[in-house]
Amino acid sequence: MGTTTTQPADVSATTTVMPEVAVEPSKPEPVAEQKPAVTVPIETPVEEPGSPTIQPDLSQSSTSSALESSGAESPDVEIKLDLVAVYMDMDDKVGARELLEEVIKEGGPAQKQRAQKLLDGLA
Repeated sequence: MGTTTTQPADVSATTTVMPEVAVEPSKPEPVAEQKPAVTVPIETPVEEPGSPTIQPDLSQSSTSSALESSGAESPDVEIKLDLVAVYMDMDDKVGARELLEEVIKEGGPAQKQRAQKLLDGLA
């Protein structure tokens, strides 16, 4: 068997010299003059000591009962009725029934009537 020796490659033959390119530094763009921020004091009402504070009751039950007593149709309940249709399309009768029961508790007169009709159709 013969011995093979490898010679180092001649790197100088493959080296490429790139010409120098002059690059001019970029000039900064002019900055618009910035004006100081204007602060406007906000007047907050000062409560007199001993004056009663009125806080509205924003709980769900008072809102839904107010809608029921006024006969107004709730947009939230309309969404539930739309969702009932989707549940029925998916054959999810349990989910549809639960939402319809909520509509009957929370909805306006027309919404309750519609929910009852749909509920009767599920049976």
